[in-house]
Amino acid sequence: MSVTGVDINEILSSSSTSNITQLSEQELGKEDFLKLLVAQMQNQDPTNPVDNKDLILQMSQFSTLEATQNLNNNMTDFIKASNLSTATSMIGKQVTYLDSSSGRITGTVQQVNSYSDGYTLTVGGTEIEMSQIATIEEPVAASTTASQ
Repeated sequence: MSVTGVDINEILSSSSTSNITQLSEQELGKEDFLKLLVAQMQNQDPTNPVDNKDLILQMSQFSTLEATQNLNNNMTDFIKASNLSTATSMIGKQVTYLDSSSGRITGTVQQVNSYSDGYTLTVGGTEIEMSQIATIEEPVAASTTASQ
């Protein structure tokens, strides 16, 4: 296929470092793909129109790209929800975590803190990363004696 008389494959496989650098620095999304497809159709050579097979191939690639992006977004949302579920399930649990200066510290998880890049836990007033946790246990119940 050609856009204004230039083969797109030639553009993409060009040894021009500026074209390669530009392409590698940007991620092409579905809007970019659609714009490219529209530009191809608007600027095709009337004496050599786009082959139907090529058009169908590009449309299927567009559909695949969109489905992959949707799947990626859904997986990201699932991972965030899973991490939140894991973090909140630790509230009230006794954990031992590794502290770079003090070694192993044991305490009870008091709260979960949410940030744009993930979650942290507050243990004994100290905010820790979930990756620092070495062990998780049910809290030790105070022993009671039955008096009769």
